[in-house]
Amino acid sequence: MSEEETEGDDFEACLEQARERLVSEGESALADAADAVDAALMQRPTAGEAWLVKAQVLAAAGDGFAALASVDQARACGASALEAQWIRAAVLADLGFCDRALGTLAEARMELGGAEPWLIEAIFLEEAAILESLGRPLEAARALEAGLDRLPDSEALRAGLAPLERARVRDTLRLLPGGRR
Repeated sequence: MSEEETEGDDFEACLEQARERLVSEGESALADAADAVDAALMQRPTAGEAWLVKAQVLAAAGDGFAALASVDQARACGASALEAQWIRAAVLADLGFCDRALGTLAEARMELGGAEPWLIEAIFLEEAAILESLGRPLEAARALEAGLDRLPDSEALRAGLAPLERARVRDTLRLLPGGRR
């Protein structure tokens, strides 16, 4: 095995470890994810994919502005525009810039063409979560329905839509006068 192949395997292993630790519980897991993504970036400082993982680690650590800078660096290094927009929108929403986050997701929705299903699903779920957090459940339901138009078999989009549908039905029910005694 050549040195380049070994480095590539190590880079991929570091990124995979960072992703796995990112979804694990506890502060030590987040520190491990940060160490792993930093190790990957030491090997390939221009790897856009690694900068996107770095942005997610920073966002999870509560450093939203550094996460946004990492998203910008990822784009400068050629990372996927759609994935960068999704991460940017999530970070903007976490920072309280919900209107900007929704604008970023609207831009992303216009470019979904050949995107991978997981990313399409993530974009629509993020939009719905932001809209619901703003007290706009009908718009959140419409976002999920638009996602289901693209991915009719998505269990995640259906699961997100179910409570919004129940809330919509509940809101249409009225207590009739004389119905209580």
